[in-house]
Amino acid sequence: MAGKNYGGINQVPILSRLVEKGIPGLGNLAYVLTRTYMVHLPLCRQAPISAREGFDRDYSTLTRWVGKSAATLEQLAQSINRFVLSGKAFFANDRSVRLLPPSKGKPKTACRWAYGRMGVMSAYEAVWPASRLV
Repeated sequence: MAGKNYGGINQVPILSRLVEKGIPGLGNLAYVLTRTYMVHLPLCRQAPISAREGFDRDYSTLTRWVGKSAATLEQLAQSINRFVLSGKAFFANDRSVRLLPPSKGKPKTACRWAYGRMGVMSAYEAVWPASRLV
């Protein structure tokens, strides 16, 4: 993508739609991602809530949207990772969280890590979260 250069800062054009020829706009995707990762509301629970609100968003549709969003944000995540790890010193923090699978099974334990780079202006210049199942 070609972008404009503003004094060393390269700004690329903003995407209007993340899913080509799709329904969701950026605000709609941000809403789904926020409910999924900040409110911890699984997609299998968001689908019936959306249906009650008058939106036709089934589980498979929401899953595709989240997958497309994650693929698009991967470049940003890699840039943040390079920035954090390029510092003279960085710190790490981990936390155990309960994970409820989509099926009605027993909750599992997951770990969430946060990595940060020590900086001159702030101790928390950047945070890089990474998660995996245990």
